[in-house]
Amino acid sequence: MAKRFRWWLDDPDRRRKREERRRQEWLDQKRHREAERRAKRLKSKFRSVSRRLEVQDSIRRARQRAPKLFLILLGLFALGGGVTYALMNSEWPFWTNVKHYAAFAGCDAARALNLAPAHRGDPGYWRKLDADNDGIACEPYFKRLHDGGSRRNREIEVR
Repeated sequence: MAKRFRWWLDDPDRRRKREERRRQEWLDQKRHREAERRAKRLKSKFRSVSRRLEVQDSIRRARQRAPKLFLILLGLFALGGGVTYALMNSEWPFWTNVKHYAAFAGCDAARALNLAPAHRGDPGYWRKLDADNDGIACEPYFKRLHDGGSRRNREIEVR
């Protein structure tokens, strides 16, 4: 019986079609592998371009920020040097100097630091805090108030 169906397997047309189908599958697989290789190559090229652009972009941003950062650091260095120079090269002790510069904020700060009222040349004296320019900063001033109906005036200290 095996001989009887052998003609079916040995049929040249069938064999040719089967080989053609196998060859077509092999070609399809080969094309697919080649397409995958090309896609990987393209993907790696895109990745390298993206990396290069990211590096260029980060360099550009750093170049834009560098002058600003340099000016800020230079300003801080100069400010720190100036403050240090002012604090160290003064006739007053260090903490008195610190209080003097803290009193620049206003009379409330000077009073809180026990530097008010301050005379010209004393710690805590700032020209902007001397309202009447008499050489005394943050001095208490007196305001006359009318005492109801008794026509007596009294002076009170106003801060």
